[in-house]
Amino acid sequence: MCRYWLVSRFCCGHEQVAADSEPSSFCLFQQTGGICGRELGRFRVFEVFLNEYCDRCSSTLAAIERNNSYKSKFSLDSASSVCASSIEIDTQNAARARLKSTSGMPRRPAVKRLRQLNNIARENLQEYLKRDDAYATPMFAWVLRYIASLPLWLDRRGLVNELEPWFGPLLDEDQQICLRPALRSMDCEDTLNDIMVWRRDE
Repeated sequence: MCRYWLVSRFCCGHEQVAADSEPSSFCLFQQTGGICGRELGRFRVFEVFLNEYCDRCSSTLAAIERNNSYKSKFSLDSASSVCASSIEIDTQNAARARLKSTSGMPRRPAVKRLRQLNNIARENLQEYLKRDDAYATPMFAWVLRYIASLPLWLDRRGLVNELEPWFGPLLDEDQQICLRPALRSMDCEDTLNDIMVWRRDE
């Protein structure tokens, strides 16, 4: 079964890494003889962006509000702590890189096998999209993040194209903000452009 390791990324720049990997309820290769662990690495790294502050920064913001918002001396001293420092960001980036290196992500397979893997993923996604529960927004967002966690050498853009027709109906503004980093990692951020224009003109 496909496994994932969750990395939660907050709008303040801080990150929270899960203690261990977990089995995924969704997998594009689940019915095909354990392809995930054998050919795609021990686990997927799921980077989930949350449009909210981490617990530490939320507490700092609450203290700032209790002390006359950003106008007080306390707020000036504390405002810098409501975002990750450059040292924290470097440390987090290094930890994320180490985590990905332990996932055992293999190198690009031979052309014939790569074509087979892409076909399996596309056909299973098309089959999954025939289910009514595929269009619940939380699950739809989960599938997008799953695709972003797949190896770079798979046709992730092709899989995103299968989902794109439902971006407008299913992804509100907050969901678009949260999914934009995942789409950017696949060079698919442009798929949100027309949606944002459409929503802005409403």
